Amino acid sequence: MLTSKTPILLLRFCAVIALVALPYYLFAPHQFIGGDDSRFFMVMPKPFLQNIAPYSWFHLSGFGRSNPNQFFLPLTAILSLAQTIVPLPTIVSYATFSAAFILGFLSFEKLLRALLPKGESAIPLVASLLYILSPIMIIGQWNNFLNASWLIGLVPALAYFYIQYMRSKKIRYVLWGCLAAIALSVGMASVPWFLGYLLPALFCAPIVIILHRKTIMNVSFWARSAFFALCIILSQSFWIMPLAVDIITPSPNGVWSGISQTIFQDSFAVTINATAIGNIAYPMLNLFHRELVSTFNWPQLSVFTHFYDFTMWVNVLIPIAFILALAKSKKSLAATELPRFLTLTTMYAVALFLFTVNIGILKPLFLSLGAIPGWVMFRNSFDKFAPGYVFYFSISIAFSLLIIKRAYPKYKIPILLAAAIIVAINALPIKQLINHPLWSTEHVQTVTKIPAEYTSFMQDVARTVPATSNILTLPLNNAGYSLVATPGTSRAYVGRSLVEPFANRYDYSGFLSFPYEYEQAIRAAVANEDYQSLYNIFKQFNIDYIITTQNIPEELQKSYLFELPLLEIQQDSSFINALSNEALLESAQGNFTLYRLKGSSENTLITIPEQIVSIPQKEDAASNTISALLPILRPGLAIIPDDQIKNFSHVSQLFMPQKASEITLSPGTYALPLISSSHSLNFEQDTNTLSQTATLDYTLDQQPYSYTASQALFPSITKDNIVQINDIFYTPGDIQNIAALNGDVVNLLQKENNSLIPDTSYLAKEWSQGDCNAHTNDPSVTFTQETEGLILEATDNHNACLYKTIALQEQSPYVFSFSYKSNNKSAKVFMQNGDTILPIPDSISDNQWHRIEIPFIANASATIYLYSGTAADNADTTYTNVELTPYKKVQSIVLHNLIAHTKTISVDTPTSFSFSPEKKTPMQLPPLSQWATGDCRAIDEKHAVFFSHEDDAPITLKAIDGHSACIYAKVDITHNTAYTFVINARSVQNQHIPFYVQFDTDKDNVKQALDTTAQTWQSATVDFQTPKEATQAIIYLYSGKDENADTEVAYQEPSLDSYPLPDMQPYLYKEPEDKTSTPSLASITSEKISPIAYRVHLSHMPKQALMQFKEPFHTGWNIYSQQTYHWYTPLLPHFRNAPHFPINSAASGWVLNAQDICAAAQCEGDDEEYSATILLVFTPQKWFYIGSMMTLLTLIGLSALLVKDKYYAR
Repeated sequence: MLTSKTPILLLRFCAVIALVALPYYLFAPHQFIGGDDSRFFMVMPKPFLQNIAPYSWFHLSGFGRSNPNQFFLPLTAILSLAQTIVPLPTIVSYATFSAAFILGFLSFEKLLRALLPKGESAIPLVASLLYILSPIMIIGQWNNFLNASWLIGLVPALAYFYIQYMRSKKIRYVLWGCLAAIALSVGMASVPWFLGYLLPALFCAPIVIILHRKTIMNVSFWARSAFFALCIILSQSFWIMPLAVDIITPSPNGVWSGISQTIFQDSFAVTINATAIGNIAYPMLNLFHRELVSTFNWPQLSVFTHFYDFTMWVNVLIPIAFILALAKSKKSLAATELPRFLTLTTMYAVALFLFTVNIGILKPLFLSLGAIPGWVMFRNSFDKFAPGYVFYFSISIAFSLLIIKRAYPKYKIPILLAAAIIVAINALPIKQLINHPLWSTEHVQTVTKIPAEYTSFMQDVARTVPATSNILTLPLNNAGYSLVATPGTSRAYVGRSLVEPFANRYDYSGFLSFPYEYEQAIRAAVANEDYQSLYNIFKQFNIDYIITTQNIPEELQKSYLFELPLLEIQQDSSFINALSNEALLESAQGNFTLYRLKGSSENTLITIPEQIVSIPQKEDAASNTISALLPILRPGLAIIPDDQIKNFSHVSQLFMPQKASEITLSPGTYALPLISSSHSLNFEQDTNTLSQTATLDYTLDQQPYSYTASQALFPSITKDNIVQINDIFYTPGDIQNIAALNGDVVNLLQKENNSLIPDTSYLAKEWSQGDCNAHTNDPSVTFTQETEGLILEATDNHNACLYKTIALQEQSPYVFSFSYKSNNKSAKVFMQNGDTILPIPDSISDNQWHRIEIPFIANASATIYLYSGTAADNADTTYTNVELTPYKKVQSIVLHNLIAHTKTISVDTPTSFSFSPEKKTPMQLPPLSQWATGDCRAIDEKHAVFFSHEDDAPITLKAIDGHSACIYAKVDITHNTAYTFVINARSVQNQHIPFYVQFDTDKDNVKQALDTTAQTWQSATVDFQTPKEATQAIIYLYSGKDENADTEVAYQEPSLDSYPLPDMQPYLYKEPEDKTSTPSLASITSEKISPIAYRVHLSHMPKQALMQFKEPFHTGWNIYSQQTYHWYTPLLPHFRNAPHFPINSAASGWVLNAQDICAAAQCEGDDEEYSATILLVFTPQKWFYIGSMMTLLTLIGLSALLVKDKYYAR
């Protein structure tokens, strides 16, 4: 029977059918796979469910870390069941893709029907389609389809259940909300997007309280709200509990340590400034930030240039409708509806700010929020806040349509039809927005299927590689991705490694698979073909096997994923031959080969180190650097904190001599590793290589020595390359002894196309000609095209001038170059790059040819002016080879600590060792009488303070009436330099005199004080180094500390010395005469039970030994005395008598004492030599079990309440 609801039901049904069919239009016959691992688990859930989802230790395509994965369990279980029932993976993957957006469509419609007046059905339908089909949602969520995409349906569903529960008090809505939250559990990976929905509402809490105070002041409102929220949170305990414990009790390589990494904190402002470049115009038009898409040349740019740029005028109706609704809202909405509309509109405004950021004075506000712990997760604000923005945008549009429909009831059908048409138009290019070539390629498609050759090969790998060995995938790329090409096509899987899901083995597939300390070391070792260092690094990570991929498409090799020089080295047969001499497996078509790492031995996951070296326990960059990189130079070395020395008899102490200090070496052999954080960059013309070099000057028994190391950054530089060091460009030949620091960025740029200026004759034909001053055609100046070039001649006080504006690709590198000869030193060449004038050298008036090259980063356009020179001198200037050439970045390296092989020093008698920088250079300081004076608080106001100075006499500073006297001087400082400031001071009475050095960056300022004796001249010294980016220091001298007393201090004889910092901080450790401190029969073998449990067999162990476990250090790894592992083992007490600490920066270590081990476990032998079996277990796994019980109890409790309500309802 037809009713008034029939058309809406029919339209809703058609929309759902269209969403079901959409993946077939977008992807058939391939799968939407690749990219982030949270998409992979939706396409192939069974391997994920078996090998990854149940565990709290995460090890996918990189080094291990604590990252509870249990939130994957419900959805992977549902999808695995679906694939079991329907054994057609492609169809199930299409249904999964559709389901996320069908749920979003239906749940958002439900929510709007709850928010809007009863009976409204057409507006919720249209607004729900707007919600899921917004171009912002398509680019941000459909295009990526990460785990966060399920929030599109979950958040509106939870909001709907909350509203219905608050209205009806029926417990079933709470239960349904919990079940939905469990089935679509968001997990840590989706928290930023979830907060993107939540934060606009939280930020608007004051507005909500004001507009809805009658409702909110009701105690039952808060009680029911708290009950609903608590139930939802408790239902998520199975993954929230392990995550919360990991955050509350932070440990290296845990969740919080990953979020709070300095590299992320430091990059927050940089990333925001680089990406928050849009404005509110495009989001208000329901379009993604075009400026961002254009600047970074995203694949979606062509959709804007060919479609949205032409249809944008249709979207102008959206802000017009919104403004009209605001104007009509008071008349068209009921008294209960208006506060709701204003509240949601305010939330929309906040969401617009969070999504855009770049809104006047609000941008600094967003940057200041970076000080909040964890806020760094929003450094890609355009991504994290996009779904939340569309959510509030769509709700606001729904209310706007309601208001306009009421204000103009005669036009309600055209209004709704126009809204539907706008939604449809914006969704038309959905295929081009999603199914596009990989970024930086033109043809490589990532919509594909995993070839049967690869899956079969992985099965063979699982049978060949022991579970306790790790795998390296070559060639290494710039990410942590695996590349699996489909033979005979331009399609390739590009995403997180498939080795662990398919073969249940850990692997490292890219440079970013390794910790930060090792990434640059590996890049440098590859560039230098330093196979020994590579081997040592790989053994640090328990890598025993290598998989090589032969069929990477050529276009993919030239994409952002690879640095071509490094790729070419890895693809050369000599590279794999140097690392392995044994091929074990080859895939059916020969595209994949498994090798064994040369010299590797089985079962080295848990070992006894050959040598132990202790390091002072400091949380600084130097300690972290040496801990990570020293074992690369000396394999078998274990760097441990010095507070563990007491546990060992054979330990070498690591010395870190300070500036100009001297230590005495006892007889023996010492290692002197060169690990530098400051560098000199040089271009070696004979090999066309850009290298970084570090040098240490040291003395041994008063005799001077120099120790230098160099390693290549960019081999095989050609004439088509230029180099960018931070923000400065160099031609290769100009790079000689260029100072650089750890963290500096070096980019290699390569000529991309021919010049935008074809030839010199083009200048004469196409460029505007005229008088340099008037910029108009003037007959008195001449332009003559000759064979050698174009001659510009000034005549009769008129300067000849050529000029033209050329469109450029914004934020892209270019080189402007030209050759000239002139008889006038005022033959200027100007280039206006946006609002900036490029610095171009003045001409040389010798009538000889000169070549000028100026690299720069382009704005949208540039205007070039070529001048003849001063007219009064009848100047003439000839120009030729005028070129404007685009370049592209082909390789980028962040300078990291340079490593080299360790130098050995042997001494037979006690010998002094020291290092000292070059001779100090005295700097010119103004006499104290010329220092600026003032009140210490006001600096530039003297008030009642007193200054007294006579020639050749000290200057006296006296505080009066609570104001302290102050003098200060500004000095220019340079990078990589240290300074020593010395001043003589004499106080009238005993007092504490502060000294202060402030830098123009206002960072790393130096405070120091001198405790003086009355009427006695004493010398005060202040040492400081130049912070990064600082160019000036201000030295302050004060009258005294107590500003409420009349303190008085005299100063004289100031001096300031500078000296360059050494290229490295030297380290020394003594090599033991006998490295083996354990019996020759001592050994450790292990069996992998699961990612969070290993069975360890100790054989012939000595009374005391160090056990090294090649998993990154985390306090959650513990020893258990049991021999058999059960699921509940993490719930049991663990062994606490073995000190646990980090070894190097990539492993864990325990001190094993025979007496303690044998008291807890079953041992054979005695205290001097014993054997036993123990377990290594990741204890935080227990929080998953405890959280799961809480989740289950929550569901049981809600079900009981529901049954109770049903019973009483009868």
